[in-house]
Amino acid sequence: MRKHVITLVLVLSGVGVFLGALSFIAEAQTLGTPGNLAAIPVSSCAFKVSWVPAEGADAYDVERNRIAEVNIATADEGGGKVFTDEDGDALWSAEDARDHIDPGESYSYRVRAKNTVTGAQSEWSSEASATALALPPKPESPKNVAVVFNQAAGRIELQWDMNAPISNLFQAYGGFEIWRAASTNGGNSFGPLARIGRPPSSQRNNEKFFYYDVEDVTGANAYRYVVKTQETGGEGCNPLRAAHVAVSDGSSAAVVPSAPDKLTVDFSDKPRKITLNWRDNSKGEANEVRFEILRSKSESFSADNTLSAPYVVGAGVTRYEDGAVEQGGTQIYWYKARGCTETACSAYSAPVAASTGLPAPYGLKVSPSFTDPTTVGVNVFWKVDLVLSGTEFWMGRRVAGGNPAFTEKKVNEGNCGTAVNACRDLLVRGENYEYRIRASRGGTEVYSETIPFNANLTAVKGWVWSGNGLGWIRLSNDSANSSWGPAKAPAESVPYGIYLDGAGTLAGYAWSPYAGWLSFNKGDLAQCPSGACEAKVAAADAGQRFRTVTGWAKFMGDGKGNGLGQFVSLSPKSGEPSYKLVYATTTDGAGEFRGFAWGGDTAGWLSFGGPILKDVRPLPGGTSVEVEWENPISYKKIFIERQEKTLTADYADKLKYRSRLDIFQGNLLLQGSNKTAVITGLDPDTEYAFFVRGELKP
Repeated sequence: MRKHVITLVLVLSGVGVFLGALSFIAEAQTLGTPGNLAAIPVSSCAFKVSWVPAEGADAYDVERNRIAEVNIATADEGGGKVFTDEDGDALWSAEDARDHIDPGESYSYRVRAKNTVTGAQSEWSSEASATALALPPKPESPKNVAVVFNQAAGRIELQWDMNAPISNLFQAYGGFEIWRAASTNGGNSFGPLARIGRPPSSQRNNEKFFYYDVEDVTGANAYRYVVKTQETGGEGCNPLRAAHVAVSDGSSAAVVPSAPDKLTVDFSDKPRKITLNWRDNSKGEANEVRFEILRSKSESFSADNTLSAPYVVGAGVTRYEDGAVEQGGTQIYWYKARGCTETACSAYSAPVAASTGLPAPYGLKVSPSFTDPTTVGVNVFWKVDLVLSGTEFWMGRRVAGGNPAFTEKKVNEGNCGTAVNACRDLLVRGENYEYRIRASRGGTEVYSETIPFNANLTAVKGWVWSGNGLGWIRLSNDSANSSWGPAKAPAESVPYGIYLDGAGTLAGYAWSPYAGWLSFNKGDLAQCPSGACEAKVAAADAGQRFRTVTGWAKFMGDGKGNGLGQFVSLSPKSGEPSYKLVYATTTDGAGEFRGFAWGGDTAGWLSFGGPILKDVRPLPGGTSVEVEWENPISYKKIFIERQEKTLTADYADKLKYRSRLDIFQGNLLLQGSNKTAVITGLDPDTEYAFFVRGELKP
C-alpha cells in the first residue's frame, strides 16, 4: 500500500502567532498486477493474448516487444480478459508496418492494469512469449486450366480445378493467383508473365473456380495464362505479402490464340455451295490445332437459328466449302470463325453473310415529310437483309388506277437519297399513288411488295403540353410559335409531322426532347391496350367544324433506348375519366388538335390547346372590351386572363397579370359557336393582352 504524508498549518490572521502543525498519514489505493498472462498463436500471423484481471482495474496497457499500446480493447472470456493481435490491424499499426507478425517468428507481451478514475496503475506483469505458426506446406498446382473467349460479354473467361491436397484453411483464407503474358505477334513470342488478379475462393461455377480477364493489353492479339494455388497462414495474414503465403508452382499454360480475320464468302449455284476463306493469324506457342466455323440464319447467331455444332477443320486450313445449303430459293447465311488450341479458343472473326440468291427488298413504307397547298414530300423506306456487291435499287412510282407503267428513280442518284434503303419523292397533293422497289444484280431482278399511298394529306401542326415532366411536345418540325406553345421555337431541320389523309386516318410522328417520338402510325399501334388501335378523325357533327379524334398514339422513344414506351389514349376508354380531343382545319389550310388526351400514370394528361381566341373589340367609353372565343370542346370552367403592359417609362417592358375573370355560364362553356364576354374596369391609355383558358376536370 502506497503512503503519503500530509501537513496542515494554521495561522491566525492579524495576530501573527504560529499555533502549530498537524501531520497524518493517508493510504492511497493501488492495483495488483494482472496474472497468468499467456500468448497463444492462432495462425501464422496472429496471437491470442489473455490474463486474469486485476481488482479495481477498468483499463489495460499492453506491450509487444516492449512497445506499448495503451487502453487496449479487450473482451471477457472464461473469467479473464482477452484480445487478438493480428498483423496489419489497428494495434501496433506503425510497428506492423516496420516489423510484421510473420510466420515462425517469436514475440513477447506484458500487461499492466489501470484505473482511469483514480489514476492508479499496477506494475508491469512478467513477459509471455509465443511463436507464430508456420505456413501450410506448398500446395499443389491447379489442373485442367481452360480458357474461353466470351464474345457476347467481351471478355476472356478462365476456369480450372483444384488439385488436392490443400489445408483446412483454404476455404476461408486461400485463393489463386492469375498470371498472364501477352503477345503482339500472334503468339510467336510472349512477354513476361505478370500477376493480374486474385479471385476470391467463393468464386465457383459448378465446383470449377473461374476468373474473368476483361483488361486488354494494347496491341496484344494472343495471351498465355498460368494459375497458381495460394495458401495463406490463416487469420491476420495478408495474401499480398509474400511471407504470409505459400504459393504453388504454376499450372500448365492455357494459350488463347489470335483470332482469324479477312473472312470472305462466295456462293456458286452449280454445285450449290458457299465457299469460305480466312487468314490464319496464330504462330508459335499460340498455333491452333483446329478452326471452328459457326453458321446461322440470323446475324445475331441466336440459338434457334444456329447449327448446334460448328464446322471443324484442322490446323493451318484456311478454306471451307459448305454444301449443306438449301437447294432452292433465296436463303441468307451468316458465318464466323475462330481458332482453338488444346486449352483455349480465340475470339470469333467479324461475321459475314452469304446468300443463295438475290435478296428481295421488303417492308416498304411511305412517310410524309412536308405538305403545302399543291405538293406533298415523302420519304420512302424499305428493308433488305443483305446487300450483295453490285446490287442496284430502283424506286418505282405510278398513279393508282389503270395499271400504268412504273416511273423509276435509281437509288443513290439525284434526289433519291444517299442510302440503299431510302429515297425521297415529291407528289401532287390529292393524287393516289403506288410504290414498289426493284433490286437488280447481274441480270437478276427481284421486287418488293407494291403499296398504295394517298397524297390527299393535311399537315397537323401545334404543340402538346404534359405536366408529368415531359414539357412541350412538338407536332411538326415547323410548328410555329403561338399562344399555345413555348416562347421561342425555331423550325427544326429534320422534317417530321402528323398528317391526316382523305380517309380520316392520322399518321406520322411528334417529338418530345424527354420522351422521344410520339407515333400516330398504324403499324406502331397494333398492340394498343383496348378498342380500335388506329388513330382516326371522325366526320364533323352537324353544325360543327370540330371533328372527334379516336384511337391511340404511342411514345416510341428516341431510337437509343430512351423513352416511355407508353400508349396515349386519344378518346375515353372504359374506366377512364371523361375527356375529348378534336381536330379542325385552320385558316392557313393546316390542321390542329384541341382538347385533352390521357397518357396513363407515366405521361399523365396531355393538353393540345384550349379555347380559340377570335377577337377583342374595344367598346365605347374606353374602359371595356368584348372578348370573343370559340370552344373546341365543352369545358367545366372558362378563364379570361387580362395581361397589362403599362405604357409609362418605368414599366415599359414589364408584363404582369392584373386580373382573371372566371366564367361559369352554361352556354359559354359548351362546345359550339363563338362565345363572348365583356371585360370592364380597364384603364385608358393602357395596352392589354387577353387569353382564354379552358379547364377540364376529368
